[in-house]
Amino acid sequence: MWGNMNHPRQRYAMALLLKKVNFAPVILIQGARQTGKSFLVKNLLPEKIKFIYKTLDLASVKHFAADNPDTFVRDTEPKHIFIIDEAQKVPALFDSIKAVVDENRTPGQFILLGSTEFSKMTNIRESLTGRATRLKIFPLTLSETKHLSLNSQSDFLQNKPRVSRHDFLKYLKNGGMPGLFGIKNENEKINAIKDWIDLTAQRDATNFKSVKIDSDLILRILSAIGTQEDTSHGAISKYLRVDARKIKTHLNVLSALFVIHKIDPYASSTGKAQYFLCDVGFLNYFESSFSK
Repeated sequence: MWGNMNHPRQRYAMALLLKKVNFAPVILIQGARQTGKSFLVKNLLPEKIKFIYKTLDLASVKHFAADNPDTFVRDTEPKHIFIIDEAQKVPALFDSIKAVVDENRTPGQFILLGSTEFSKMTNIRESLTGRATRLKIFPLTLSETKHLSLNSQSDFLQNKPRVSRHDFLKYLKNGGMPGLFGIKNENEKINAIKDWIDLTAQRDATNFKSVKIDSDLILRILSAIGTQEDTSHGAISKYLRVDARKIKTHLNVLSALFVIHKIDPYASSTGKAQYFLCDVGFLNYFESSFSK
């Protein structure tokens, strides 16, 4: 929908995923929509790792899982990882997975993918505490877009930069969203980003039944985060002239979708938590400037 990468990139997260598969029964892979979660498990897992993949984006699969959660999670094969994409769409699966894992604590049984937090906001009450480990997927880093290998601890600090200033500035402009950063035509790229942001505001953010969300306010908040120096929730409230409690609710939803990230201040400081967009490439869409 938002363009395809001509040359698929390896992801640094794979090394961590392979470690987690060896010690945790359930791995939760979460991140914003279109950051490459499905591609990671479907195309980058080593061939020696066998898996069964099902996505709840398919209505027939979702309906069966909702009606028969216990049967659904047991429909697998020995020594295969059961990968469930968009797992948050059937909250009952988490209780059924807990039951399976409590019977057998073998590592690497399930990988659950989600573009929202697995929490009470999405009606998921079973957190799988003690049974699951989490892996967050972010947009491609600059090094990943350039097909560079992961730095080792020994060469982390280098005298010679791994990328040029030109490549760095290009990354600041284009970001690292798979399917977006590589679009050559500027108008097509802006339209693709607009589609992504509009879908976030008009569909994804309104799927949270426990809260009332204003799609227009979502867009205004994203614009404020992309253009203002102070992006604390109080500053956004003042800038948009909207009640701070309403702003906080909308920030919580955007955080649950991984569209924004909250950075807390240093523990002993008097600063306020700041919010940032998930990908630097969105700043260009909001006509922000790194020189301000």
